[in-house]
Amino acid sequence: MKIYLLPYSQILQKNKNINSNNENHRAFLDLSTTSNDIEIFSKIRRKNFNNPFFSYYNINSLRNKIIDLKEIVSKTLPDVLVIAETKIDSTFTNAQFFLDDYYEPTRKDFSKYSGGIIEYVRKGVIRKRLSDFELKSFESISSEIVIAKRKWFLLSFYRTEREENKISNIKRFFQELSNVLTDITKKYDNIILMGDINIDSHDCKSIGYKELTNFMTTFSLKNLIKDKTCFSKDHESSIDLILTNKSESFLKSYAFELGLSDCHKMINATLRAHIPRIKTKFISYRTLKDFDKEKFLEDLSKFTNTYTCNNINNDYEKFINHIIHETLLNFTH
Repeated sequence: MKIYLLPYSQILQKNKNINSNNENHRAFLDLSTTSNDIEIFSKIRRKNFNNPFFSYYNINSLRNKIIDLKEIVSKTLPDVLVIAETKIDSTFTNAQFFLDDYYEPTRKDFSKYSGGIIEYVRKGVIRKRLSDFELKSFESISSEIVIAKRKWFLLSFYRTEREENKISNIKRFFQELSNVLTDITKKYDNIILMGDINIDSHDCKSIGYKELTNFMTTFSLKNLIKDKTCFSKDHESSIDLILTNKSESFLKSYAFELGLSDCHKMINATLRAHIPRIKTKFISYRTLKDFDKEKFLEDLSKFTNTYTCNNINNDYEKFINHIIHETLLNFTH
């Protein structure tokens, strides 16, 4: 009997429907749009499964949505997936949030009532955490990702002011982020920043817009996300960003409505580079399902009755080989 470990292209599931148990979906959510976006997302990944895919999603509480997330991820398999506003703490174990085909996730919790991010990296992707280059006052995770022998610095974050003055919080955020990039650009040529920044990047009148554009200019960053990413009943904004200093290295960006968040779309960007995928592995093993004990003993007795022992070491090896490779193979498959 053989176990087949499927390659990436075959892992993508054929299911087309997402049955979400999330009771916090906003009342005005267009479920047909959600279903269409998931199907589009899946088709894009099937078509470009060799291109590395980076995804970021403010899910607004992960604990009750992990099953739905697993189903969507099984159809889309982003190479790096960051979930924001996880709203979990140390009372929740990592094992509760494992995803198939991904390494154990990296978390930066705030509390079970607010904030927090979690990073998933698909198996086969070379990744190293860079905790020394994470923000001190904001939830963030920094990683080195190696793609086609090219190193990328990835910093994912979630910024919100909570009880702090918004202007003061924004200035502190960009100061910390600037300090990190000043150091990291001495080590890495390729930079990706992903996060919910809570500043509308499309509205020049938005609080923090000036600080955001100044920061992007200073470090030669471009925002890959062109769509609106956050929706309320009477307002649309673009507060979820993927910033990079190598925009020409990216093939395309997307924003998908998955139906798990209260108001956010998942933002995504795919690289032009190709990433090697794990090849199919075949694992052989024996089963005793059809094992006949009486026949096994009969065959074994024939061997022992006719065999003469001369050298204990050599004879023991022959005896074991006979049992495993001849006798047992006759009764197993």
